[in-house]
Amino acid sequence: MTDARMPLSLGPLADPLWLAVPEARPLLAGLLAKEVEDAIRYGRELTPPGYAEVADALYLELLRPSMSGASGSSEVVRRCLGVLARLVREADGDWRWETIDRNIVRMLELDGFGPALTALDPDFMRLVQDTRRRLGQDWSV
Repeated sequence: MTDARMPLSLGPLADPLWLAVPEARPLLAGLLAKEVEDAIRYGRELTPPGYAEVADALYLELLRPSMSGASGSSEVVRRCLGVLARLVREADGDWRWETIDRNIVRMLELDGFGPALTALDPDFMRLVQDTRRRLGQDWSV
């Protein structure tokens, strides 16, 4: 047997969400549980949940319901947007940016939450719009 180690990381999107948004932990734990079950079932190493998988769960299980009006949820959304803003800056237009924009921001805009996002965090939405313009992705949803 080799001296193998597996660092416990949920991945580049899930790690900062875990640290900054405790309300995201149940959905992240669910993704991790699925990963553990799949690793057992298929006899493979554990891997972090995929970036798009985390983005989809964040949108479906936390952001969309929070934007729909649960009391006290605007602070949860603000903290999520803070994490996403940092990641958008780091991504600088690569596939991570596209995943955040396509799987989270544009979906919320399509749900009619664009004005509410701008009201909650105008700096985040300005960053999104500036990034879209810079990358030639400034199309209406």
